Amino acid sequence: MRKLWLYVKSAVQRGAKGTVDQLKRKLCFCDIIVIFLASVLVLSAFSYQVFGHRSGESCTVRTETDEFTLDLSEDKEATLVSCGISLTIIVKDGEAWVDASSCPDKICVHSGKISKSGQSVVCIPAKASLTISTEADDADWIIG
Repeated sequence: MRKLWLYVKSAVQRGAKGTVDQLKRKLCFCDIIVIFLASVLVLSAFSYQVFGHRSGESCTVRTETDEFTLDLSEDKEATLVSCGISLTIIVKDGEAWVDASSCPDKICVHSGKISKSGQSVVCIPAKASLTISTEADDADWIIG
């Protein structure tokens, strides 16, 4: 900030007209419109993320060699071993999560609970993923 002020001060001393006025100009009508549109865009993206997804019906667990589905309406605990890494998956109250893992970084454990369609948890070292889906997940968009 100090460097900017020194630059402005030296420019004024050299006789550069308009430099201070350009830096201190007020918001015009177009600036307010741009700020408003950006705010609406951010708010709508946030609203879609929070309210736009449907609750899932099933959790598909994929590994390098296997794939199986867990129903989210039933409380269940499953343990699987993939690529020498053990994962404990828990399904309870319509949510699924990785409770424990023997992988070194444990990003899958820290990913938290998932319950909405399209959400997923991935364990890269184990080459395993959990994905929430519904019956109507055939297409994202229908055109025509």
